[in-house]
Amino acid sequence: MFRKKLIVSVLLVTATAAVLAQAAENRKPPQIPQEAYDACASASEQDSCAMSGREGETVEGVCMAPPPDADSDELACRPNNMGGGDRRPPPRDDD
Repeated sequence: MFRKKLIVSVLLVTATAAVLAQAAENRKPPQIPQEAYDACASASEQDSCAMSGREGETVEGVCMAPPPDADSDELACRPNNMGGGDRRPPPRDDD
């Protein structure tokens, strides 16, 4: 009886791992919008750039090479608000 439960458990774990691995393979990187490429068309890497955001707002950023899995090797505008920097809150003014 114990052996049967062990076999079923191992099969379930193996099947779950296979499904998760397949899902990870099918995941696509986020697409870089054409506006990001256009904003850096005549710029150099690390130049400042600006483009229209999804809701029409102006988004400022820096021209950077896209990640290796991107569809293009052109420079693209990476918004300043993408994170990865200092995420500490600003100091409080305790006057």
